[in-house]
Amino acid sequence: MAEIIEQLIELQAKDNDLDAVTARIAAIPDEINTIKEQTNVLNAELKEKEEDYKKQAVAQQDLENDIRKLNEEIKKSQSELYSVKTNDLYTTILEGIKDKKNKVSDAETSLLELMDRVDGAKKSFTALKEDVARQTDDMNSRCLALNAETDALSAEFGTKKVARDESASNMRSDGTIAKVLEQYERIRKSKGGVAVVRVKDGNSCGGCNIALTRQQIIEVASSDIVVCENCGRMLCA
Repeated sequence: MAEIIEQLIELQAKDNDLDAVTARIAAIPDEINTIKEQTNVLNAELKEKEEDYKKQAVAQQDLENDIRKLNEEIKKSQSELYSVKTNDLYTTILEGIKDKKNKVSDAETSLLELMDRVDGAKKSFTALKEDVARQTDDMNSRCLALNAETDALSAEFGTKKVARDESASNMRSDGTIAKVLEQYERIRKSKGGVAVVRVKDGNSCGGCNIALTRQQIIEVASSDIVVCENCGRMLCA
């Protein structure tokens, strides 16, 4: 029985390796999706920065156009002064010119403030654009690496699966071992992949930690196939 137990332990190690590879392969798509989501968040933030910059730039252009129009109106009004024939009209035009000049002065003050904001928005957008480009390149590299890892793991799984199946096939060639193997596979399926556990501290199950009876300990020491009465796993010394 000792030889059977050792074969089961070796088989379980191979099964655990396969489970680990399978779990890793299954986890990779989620990692790739997370990276893609992070990329989308970065691009959304970049788009928001770009829209803010463009909005500020358009506002600057509109204000510059307003100032240019006011200055043109002022020049036109100033030229009209030479042809005015009444004092009242002359005074009215002068007041209009003064009002427009005040508007120009206020607009130029606002323009200076707006130009600072536009410059800040442009710098913020440019810096973020460069950062997003770097992070996107890094994320793309990570995705490529994860895809390459999937391919490597798939090949590794295939190789290990062949070795595992060969071991199981050899065990099934012996009628006695075949029955124990069926028991092992049934237990493993119901116990999260762990069918065989070692006795811990000399007197407890390595699967559920329950204390074993003296008779069970003797049987395990004698290399008999002993199943834990609590968790149902096979015990070995």
